[in-house]
Amino acid sequence: MEGKVQLTAGMQTQDRYFFLFTDLLVIAKAKSGSNYKLKYRIRICELWTAACLDDVCELQS
Repeated sequence: MEGKVQLTAGMQTQDRYFFLFTDLLVIAKAKSGSNYKLKYRIRICELWTAACLDDVCELQS
């Protein structure tokens, strides 16, 4: 599975691509054509998720 995402920290936004494999999440930056630059490799067993979005981000009105 893969998809384009926007990562936001404060006022800075970065376009990245997520590639989800069976045991690995790869985060990359798009380059020319269909080339990507690897930014992060995260093993799925080291990931954690939370359902508390309202507590960690600002809501836009």
